[in-house]
Amino acid sequence: MKNNLSIALLLLALSNVIAQEIPTISQDWASIDQSINIQTDTIQKFKLRASVKVDSKDENAYAALWAVVETDNDEMGFVDNMSDRKITTNEWQVYEIIGEVNENSKSIGFGGY
Repeated sequence: MKNNLSIALLLLALSNVIAQEIPTISQDWASIDQSINIQTDTIQKFKLRASVKVDSKDENAYAALWAVVETDNDEMGFVDNMSDRKITTNEWQVYEIIGEVNENSKSIGFGGY
C-alpha cells in the first residue's frame, strides 16, 4: 500500500511538470542600468565607456548607451541617450558618453539597451 501511494504521488508530480508550458519570451530586447548617488562642490566631468555590438538578423536593430544626471530638485540635468547616434554594427566597438555634474547634481543614472 505504501509503495502504491509513493508511485501515485510520483506520477502526479511528474504529470504537473510535464503539463507546464514553457513561456514564450515576447520581448526581443534587454537593458541594463545603474544609479550612483553623488555629491560635489565643483563642476566635474564623467565618462561612460562601453564596448558594444548588435547581434541580430533584424536590419532595424540597434543598441545605445545612456546617461542622466538628476538634480537636487529631481529634475534632469545632463541627458544623453545616443538617440542621434544609434549603434548598428555587429562588430565590437568602444562608445563613450561624456557629461558633467555640478553642485546641484545628486545622482547619475546610466546604462545601455
